Amino acid sequence: MNFSKLFQVIITILIIFIVIDIVMLLALTFFNLKTSTTYLILRFDLLVSSLTFLIFLISLKNSKDKKTFLKENWILILAAFPIIFIFWGLKGLYIATFIMPAFNLVKIYSMVRTISKIGSKFLKFSKETGLGYGIIIVTSVFFLGSIAFFFVESGVNPNLHGFEDALWYMMVSMTTTGYGDIVPVTGIGKIIGSIAMLTGVGFASYATASVASMIFQQLRKERDKETEQLKKLSKTYRGERKADDEEIKELLRDILQRMDEKDKKEF
Repeated sequence: MNFSKLFQVIITILIIFIVIDIVMLLALTFFNLKTSTTYLILRFDLLVSSLTFLIFLISLKNSKDKKTFLKENWILILAAFPIIFIFWGLKGLYIATFIMPAFNLVKIYSMVRTISKIGSKFLKFSKETGLGYGIIIVTSVFFLGSIAFFFVESGVNPNLHGFEDALWYMMVSMTTTGYGDIVPVTGIGKIIGSIAMLTGVGFASYATASVASMIFQQLRKERDKETEQLKKLSKTYRGERKADDEEIKELLRDILQRMDEKDKKEF
């Protein structure tokens, strides 16, 4: 796999992480989460910010007109700046609670713009593998399923203590891990869990098939390229051999001609 393909894979992974980060920051903005969950989200946001900055540096290095690139993609710098992590670390949880939603929304806006900026490479990769449709479906099921599960199970499920528990349940269900620490008690909750499990299993198979298809296509292209090179070499070799044969024939004719002339003189 060449660097271009590898870069497309990295872009795809980054977009998946950005979408997950957006969902977590929305949960952090509109729901009261545990302190431990908040710190987990902040660390994940720091990871996504670091990956975004890495992609920004690679793209900047490969761009021919760096000034134009900076002018058109400055939003990547804002998305890569871990403002939320730094703000929480400096001000603490209590003070940050009052003005943090504004920073969250700015961060979310910058990440959405980042997806639109780097989306062309993702769309190219998605077009080749079809993986983008699966990512959209899985993300939608995860986010909407978490909200729905929280509202239908809240107050009636003794194991559900907050929205992060709903997120955890959807994650466990979609990965088919099944820890059993949170179990739905309502009929709608069980339906949501079933959809989550089927979606997770389906996406795993779909993603494996898509990536395998991409690898086979790349191998087929490389094989066709090598076959074409062998054909060119074979054609060149036949041409050179034909030229050598003609030269040998010409030498033989010349030798025979001289021998005939010599015989005639002797006669």
